[in-house]
Amino acid sequence: MNRFSVVVFVTIFMGCASGAPKWVKKGSSAFPADKKIFYGVGQADIKVSQDLRLEAADNRARADLQKYFDTYTGYLMKEYEGPDGKLVERVIKTFSAGHLSGVRIKDRYEKGDTVYSLAKLDLEEFRQIMESAPGLSDKAREFLRIRSKTLFEDLRKEEIQQGVKRDP
Repeated sequence: MNRFSVVVFVTIFMGCASGAPKWVKKGSSAFPADKKIFYGVGQADIKVSQDLRLEAADNRARADLQKYFDTYTGYLMKEYEGPDGKLVERVIKTFSAGHLSGVRIKDRYEKGDTVYSLAKLDLEEFRQIMESAPGLSDKAREFLRIRSKTLFEDLRKEEIQQGVKRDP
């Protein structure tokens, strides 16, 4: 084998062996759209202990998942014209908070000091947890039962309108 062939072989082998999972770059759109499952991706490259880096990536993946369920976004744009020309200011504030039961870390990927975590929320597991959750009124249970059935379809419609492509 000549030197060029060796370089090509090693490059192909390394690319196959060390490639990141699809979800690292594509997020939840890396998964089939026909499943009733939500995914969130978190990343941490902070210079701390490995345990804290894993925990940060896991928590960021959970936070990413939360955005599907409740997000407030405020937007403000101001345009001024003065002696120095035009000035445009833009402010965007996004906030999401809530409680999700049944979220699990499904996978992790590490590259150098960066850790990626994949969180998974299966709607059927979520429904089962809500059905047996202590302290929920019958009215709240019924709302969650109905809303969990339509939430996934609402997300799909929104993704289609925004042109988000999912792998089959």
